[in-house]
Amino acid sequence: MDSLARILRPESVAVIGASRDVDRISGRPVHLLRQHGFGGRIYPVNPKYDEIEGLRAYPRIADVPEPVDLAIVVTPARAVVDVVRQCAEAGVRAALVLSSGFGEAGEDGRVLEEELRGIRRTSAMRILGPNSEGFFNVTAGIPAGFSPAMDYERGLTVARRGPVGVVAQSGGMGFAVFNRGLDLGLGFSQVISTGNEVDLTLVDYLEHLVADPDTRIILAFVEGLRQAPRLKAVAEAAHAAEKPLIVAKVGRTEAGRRAARSHTGSLVGRDVVYEAAFRQWGVLRADDLDDLLDWAMFFSINRRPVHGRRVAVLTASGGGGVWLSDWLVASGLEVPELEPAVRERLGTFVPPYGSTVNPVDLTAQAASGGGLERALEVLGQSERVDAVAMIMPLAPEERTVARGPGLKAALGAHHKPVVNFSYRLPTPRAAAVMEELGIPSFPSPARTARALAAAARWHTWRPAAGVSPAADAPTLPPGPWTEAVVKAALGRAGIPVTREILARSADEAVAAAEALGYPVAVKVQSSALAHKSDIGGVRLRLQDAEAVRRAWTAVMEAAAKARPDVPLDGVLVQEMVPDGVEVIVGTTVDPDFGPVVMVGLGGVFAEALADVAVRVAPVDAATAREMLGGLRGRALLEGARGRPAADVEALAAVVARISAVAAAWSDTVAQLDLNPVMVHPRGQGAVVVDAWAVPTEKGA
Repeated sequence: MDSLARILRPESVAVIGASRDVDRISGRPVHLLRQHGFGGRIYPVNPKYDEIEGLRAYPRIADVPEPVDLAIVVTPARAVVDVVRQCAEAGVRAALVLSSGFGEAGEDGRVLEEELRGIRRTSAMRILGPNSEGFFNVTAGIPAGFSPAMDYERGLTVARRGPVGVVAQSGGMGFAVFNRGLDLGLGFSQVISTGNEVDLTLVDYLEHLVADPDTRIILAFVEGLRQAPRLKAVAEAAHAAEKPLIVAKVGRTEAGRRAARSHTGSLVGRDVVYEAAFRQWGVLRADDLDDLLDWAMFFSINRRPVHGRRVAVLTASGGGGVWLSDWLVASGLEVPELEPAVRERLGTFVPPYGSTVNPVDLTAQAASGGGLERALEVLGQSERVDAVAMIMPLAPEERTVARGPGLKAALGAHHKPVVNFSYRLPTPRAAAVMEELGIPSFPSPARTARALAAAARWHTWRPAAGVSPAADAPTLPPGPWTEAVVKAALGRAGIPVTREILARSADEAVAAAEALGYPVAVKVQSSALAHKSDIGGVRLRLQDAEAVRRAWTAVMEAAAKARPDVPLDGVLVQEMVPDGVEVIVGTTVDPDFGPVVMVGLGGVFAEALADVAVRVAPVDAATAREMLGGLRGRALLEGARGRPAADVEALAAVVARISAVAAAWSDTVAQLDLNPVMVHPRGQGAVVVDAWAVPTEKGA
C-alpha cells in the first residue's frame, strides 16, 4: 500500500493545536519531531502563537504554504471535525487524530466519529485514529505522536532499528511492547497505534508491514477486528513473504452474542472464532507479553525453519531435561526416542550414568569436556529430530564466550534450529554470543518450549484449499422455519437427512408411518419450538398405527400446554435411524468474521461436554477432518472399547457441505443447528436427524 507507506514516512508535517508546553500532549509532537532530527518540514498550527520551538506558527492549516503529507491533530474533540474538514480542503494527504473523546466516550463521541467517516467518504484524505497515540517510524526516525516511549527526555535511551513492526489497538500496549523489546535487545521498524479506526484499520497497517522491506516480524495487539475477513489474505501474504505474524488478542472471556434458542450460539463464543481464524490462517496467537516478545526474539535470531514437531533435549541436568521435556510436550511438540545409530554415537562420550535416549543427559562431566558441542552435532544429524532444545547456563560469561567457536562448528554440521534454556540470566556479552550463533535463549522451560512450538506451527502451516459458498444452495422462504422446512432445504442442498413426512392430523400421521415403515418417530412442529423434547414434544420408536395415534395426541397436547401462545403446524413423522455416534454440526454468522462452522460430540449433550472445533466457513473436507481430529472425544469416532469406527469421511463431507451452504445463506440464516447428526459405522454414512435454523433480520 504505497499511499500508506508515504503517510508513515511523511516529508512534511503540520501539528494542529500545537502548544509550547512540552508537558502537555499538544506540546509533544513538535518537540519529538525536532528531538529526533526530523529532516522534513514542520508546520505548527495554532492562532495563539507566532512561533513554537523556533518554527513559524500558522493560524490555520489553510495558511500553511504547501499541501502537507501528514497533519497531526491535537485539538479538543469538539473542534476535531472542523479541523479535519479543513485539512481535507487544504489537500492534506492524511490526518492523524491524537485527540480523545470519540467512540470511547459515549454516544456524543460516536456521532463525531460518524462525521469523520463522512469526511473520509467525500475526500481523498486518509484518517488515522482518532484516540491514537500516534506512530513511530523507527527506521526513518519519525515520531508522530506523544508517547513517552519515544521521548529521550522521558526514558528512551536508544531507538534501535531492526526487523520488528508493531501495530496495536491500544497505544499504551503498543509502545509498551516497543519499550520492553528494546530492553531485550530487539530492534524495530515501526510502531503504530491505530486508535478508533474510523478509516484506516489494524488490517490496513498489517498489510503495509507485510509489504514493508524493513519489517521481517510483525506483532499486533488486538481488541477486535474491523474488516476481519481481509486478515486471511494478509496472513497468507505474510507467509509468502516469510514474515511471522504474531498476535496478542485480548478478550478471551467475552461471551459475545448468543442466540437463546441455539446450541451453536452458546457453544461458539467470540474468542473461539478468533482462535479458529488465527489457527486456520496461520497467525500465531501469543497469550502474554513474554510470549509476544519471546517469539519475536526467536524469529529475529533463528533463521532456520522448524520443519516438524520432533525435538531432541540436550542437558547436563537430568531434572532440567525432564522439566523441559514436559513443557515441550505440553506445548504440542514431541520428544521421540532416538534411533539406535544416534544413541550409539552418543554413547561413545556420554558416561553410563547419563542417558542417550531423549532427553540426552550428558552429565556435568561430559558436558564440560566438549561433550555438549559433540552431542549438538550428532543430534542435529538425527533423522528423528527436527530441532534441538538444549539447557546451557549462560553464566559465567567467560564460559559462554569460550564455547562460541565450538558451538559454531557444531551448528555448521547441520541445518536444524537450536534453542536454549538458560536457568541463569545472561550478561549482555553472553547474550550477544548466542545471538551471533543464531541460538535463541530463554529463562524458563515454559518460555523455551512455547517459542519453539510457535516456530514449528509457523513453519509447518499450509493454506487449505480454497472453498467458495455453495452457489447451488436452495433458497429458503421467509423465516422463522420449522424443522421440516429446514431439513427439506438441506436435503435439496445435497446434505443427507432422514426420510420424513409432515402430518397435520392423526390419520395423516398414521398414513405417513405406513409409507415410511415402522419404527418411526413423531415430533411436534412449530417455528417457535427449538428444543421439542424439553416440552414432551417427541415420541420415539413407535411400532404400530395405534402408537402413532397416541403419540400424535400426546405431543400436540404437550406443546399446547407448554406454549399455548405459539401456532402448531402438525407433526413430523420420521424414520428411526440406527444408532451411531451422535454429533452436532452448527453454523453461525460472527459479526467480525462472517459465517462460521462448528462440529462437536455429544448430540443433545453438546453444551455439557463443550467438545467442539470451530472454523471460519466455508471449509474443505480436509479441514473438516482436521477439525474432527482435534476433538477431545475423537476416540468415539475412531472406535472406542470395541465399537466400530465411525464413518468419519461421511461426517467430514457433511461438515464441509454445510459450511458452504451456510456461507451462501449467511444473509438470511443467522444460526443453524444439525443436532444430532447420527454417524454410522465406516462406509455406512451419516444422516441429519434434527435441524433448527434462526433467521437474520433480512431472512425473517
